[in-house]
Amino acid sequence: MAVISNTKPVNSRLEAVRVFFGKGECRTIQFVADSSGSLNDETIELGLIRPSTSLAEVEDYKLIVHYDVAGGGTPPTAAAGEEVVSVAIATNATAGDVRDATKTALDALGYFYSKNTAADITAYENGYPGAPTNSDAALTSGFTITQAQAGSGGDLGPTAEGVDLSFEVSKVAIQANQFGGLILGERLQGVSGSVSASFLELTRDRLEQLIGGGTGDTKVASGSPVTGFGQSKLFKDLADYNGRLILHPIRLAASDRTDDWVLWRTSPSPASINFDGTAQQALEIEFIPYLSSGISTEVNLVSSGDWLQNDLVV
Repeated sequence: MAVISNTKPVNSRLEAVRVFFGKGECRTIQFVADSSGSLNDETIELGLIRPSTSLAEVEDYKLIVHYDVAGGGTPPTAAAGEEVVSVAIATNATAGDVRDATKTALDALGYFYSKNTAADITAYENGYPGAPTNSDAALTSGFTITQAQAGSGGDLGPTAEGVDLSFEVSKVAIQANQFGGLILGERLQGVSGSVSASFLELTRDRLEQLIGGGTGDTKVASGSPVTGFGQSKLFKDLADYNGRLILHPIRLAASDRTDDWVLWRTSPSPASINFDGTAQQALEIEFIPYLSSGISTEVNLVSSGDWLQNDLVV
């Protein structure tokens, strides 16, 4: 133990973040029962966007789900860009048993939100936004995989300056005539917030996502897509054009979400874009959070911490 203590007087930090926005690929899987070992060594493949364990970024992967009946199976060897998880089931396991064993194994990976939707069906949504390069495939298992939501978006790239997350609390003061101007208490009416940032990498795909996917729109013309603003979304609910916004500190590997912030449902609202030969071009965007009915009510607007926990889903 040192004689002179060198404890930090202030525990502060400089915090730059990566910004992810969009929707996670979601699919339903309908399972079948095993018949005398019929599922042994069968596999399904799922397109996956998974967090890196060493860098503050995500990776496009293929997840191979292998079925081992009564210990008689041999998992395939994962190639580059693949991950294998083996699911142990009993001989003659029912479709419900196969469903439950698969859910237990996949939930343990921490890549998905999952929810049982029928006695033999589970929905799996990738936690991270983006369209996986690898397609889902049931192969020869007899399972049925149906796309429920296409993945979109991803890492929005560098920003010109910092990313600002602000809050506004609405309250009503409780007063009584008998106590003059004294405030007896306050009632919470609500909390609103916003995230604002100016993005530097203005690719066509990013313009289609941040403008066309929010208050604007994209017309797929005969030559190439055209993105802009018009009347196609006039009077429509912007919550219908939502995605998940994730702020992840670049000092942490993407798999470490302890200091992440997330807006569960939000839509991008472009504010400005500059044209200047002496300054970097940037697109300024504001994100307003909307309540998410699918997340626990304690944190279903904005939250901080590991957002990819399946028991947050209601």
